[in-house]
Amino acid sequence: SQKSIDPTSGFESLAEVHPRRQMANIPQRLSHEDREELTTLELTIAKGLKTFFEVGRALAIIQERQLFREKHQTFASYCNEQLGFGRSQAYRLIGAAKVYEDLSPIGDKSRPSNAGPIRPLLRVVSKRRLEVWEKAVELAVGNKAHRATVDKAVRPRRSLRGTKWNTERRKLSDTSALPLEFS
Repeated sequence: SQKSIDPTSGFESLAEVHPRRQMANIPQRLSHEDREELTTLELTIAKGLKTFFEVGRALAIIQERQLFREKHQTFASYCNEQLGFGRSQAYRLIGAAKVYEDLSPIGDKSRPSNAGPIRPLLRVVSKRRLEVWEKAVELAVGNKAHRATVDKAVRPRRSLRGTKWNTERRKLSDTSALPLEFS
């Protein structure tokens, strides 16, 4: 009997996918189970199966388990040659899936339906993402937050962080406290 592999189930979080392995320790040939899983995950990516979340999760599994290793030396070459997009796009989708997962306490009703509005949240610390998303939904017309609205919700936090950085930078640039040989 052929086992059906569902890339969206069986993990409480993306962090549980698989421990990172060194390429040298992994045989180049895929086991039958790994080859079957790779095929299923590639179908998920090809179809875009419902949402970016499933695609991001499938990419995370392929990358973490290095399921590309039989035909490709790197994740980047796998993405370019097999999937038709670059490594940076793959990482954006993986990151968006992680953010989407952070928003899971609010349920599907208020979560975004595509990766666009999520991208600004990648700059926000994980534990604050839900708070910032809820602020973006409040700012949005019709409770449907778009990327620009999320940017507005993220911006105040980013500018505060920048102010703190500028204060620290000014402290470091004050050379009066340094010995003469460093001034």
